[in-house]
Amino acid sequence: MDAKRIADSDQVGSVGVFSRVVDGEESKFQRKKGVISDKQSGSEWNLFGLAVSGPREGQRLRPLEHGVFYAFAWLAFRPETTLHGVNLP
Repeated sequence: MDAKRIADSDQVGSVGVFSRVVDGEESKFQRKKGVISDKQSGSEWNLFGLAVSGPREGQRLRPLEHGVFYAFAWLAFRPETTLHGVNLP
């Protein structure tokens, strides 16, 4: 997106969206120093929704259907939309 050729562009990342329900309970997650963990068990999770260490190691979060949309495209059809800023670390 920042260069004429994709091969010359910076990585733009990707998105995965998962249910927070683990073992029938809604879990709370935190990210500290690049590590994602749930507050209930302290298990660490990767970006694919898989617990990679801790008591929940091997468990997988249920993926949720989602989409990644560019604001300019969305706003062309829904100009009444309000955008809200997000401060990322």
